[in-house]
Amino acid sequence: MRLMLALGMFFMCSFEFASGISIATEEITFSEKKVISSTSDGAWSVFAADLDNDGFLDVISSNTNNGEVAWFHNLGDSTFSEAYVISSTDLGAVSVFASDLNNDGYIDILVAASLIDSLLWYSNNGDATFTAQPPISTTVDSVFSVYAGDLNGDGFEDVLSASQNDNQVLWFLNNQDGTFTEQPALSSDAEEPNTVFVIDLDNDGSLDVLSASYADDSINWYRNNGDSTFTTQTPISTTMDGAISVYADDLNNDGFNDVLAVGLANNAVVWYENNGNNTFSEHTPISLDVRGPNSVRTGDFDNDGFVDILVTGYLDDSIIWYRNNGDETFLEMSAITSTANGVKNALAADLDNDGYLDIVAASCYDDTISWYQNLTQAEEIDDEVDDDFNEEEVESGNLQLFISLLGIGVVVLTSVTTILIVKKRH
Repeated sequence: MRLMLALGMFFMCSFEFASGISIATEEITFSEKKVISSTSDGAWSVFAADLDNDGFLDVISSNTNNGEVAWFHNLGDSTFSEAYVISSTDLGAVSVFASDLNNDGYIDILVAASLIDSLLWYSNNGDATFTAQPPISTTVDSVFSVYAGDLNGDGFEDVLSASQNDNQVLWFLNNQDGTFTEQPALSSDAEEPNTVFVIDLDNDGSLDVLSASYADDSINWYRNNGDSTFTTQTPISTTMDGAISVYADDLNNDGFNDVLAVGLANNAVVWYENNGNNTFSEHTPISLDVRGPNSVRTGDFDNDGFVDILVTGYLDDSIIWYRNNGDETFLEMSAITSTANGVKNALAADLDNDGYLDIVAASCYDDTISWYQNLTQAEEIDDEVDDDFNEEEVESGNLQLFISLLGIGVVVLTSVTTILIVKKRH
């Protein structure tokens, strides 16, 4: 009886194997540079968001040299429109961000303009045009980064900034009427902060703040107390030489957001594991070879459930990604490009809606906004057949395999039955 049951299980598994073919995921590759614009004078910052609510991510850029902020309409066929200029007076526009600041269902645009010490925002009119609103601030001395997040949980996005000359990390309360009020500084001691980022680090449901400051080599976080106040800056690291960018994501899938940072002076890409108890552990550097790393982001480029890492090399014109191996180690992949002249920023975004993350970048020396298409095609994993196979041939092959297995089974069962009968008679 046990033998019969085992044989039955064998046939069930054999049939399942015959009816489903698994196709291994192919190597992740990216296209050559696809130019969105080659006239973005001093292209410095780039962002992706669906500005016209058509289901495709558009691209937004800011240019330091001519103070231009523009957006490029995603036409839905892997091409983009010419630039729609939002402003041409934001001199030193080094950071651009997009978020629905007035809760009208349309994504607005934020700009940090370092040469005029201003935080600016433009409301989306819902018809592909934007209107300049009263400045959020005109006293942020050499502001270098802008971000948005709902810090007080009232359902409206607040605004954050990092400004170099006054060493300040600030946040501005959204008054829900199109105006913002500056709050007590998160820090006035972060020496030359370059980047500010918002994420929940302690899993308490409130957004915390991270900053990277160049002159004191520090990555700091400011814990949200849940009552519109924050703890004083807590160093995650004070040895990131020339800290210029910080980001956070759950790199090891443990439910806590880890911290990523790059150091411009020592070419380091480092991650700090969130221990889940308000402490962080520094891991071995992911890389020490990127010349002039300027930005770090994440994205699951191979759709394996683990977020990978994206870094720009300002001095070697490179965009590089590191595959997350799923065991807290990372593998450097072939450079996406080494010809993005003075690349400042890059981020992951699915621009062609194929389910795989592409890359969009801004490079200042060649005045270019570009994107790199993820060429990986959707691979079929469970009980489906790759397009390269002829469906009828596969079904025929499956049927023949099943018939063969069934024939073997009949022979085996017949033999077993005969043995049992002979044993019983004796």
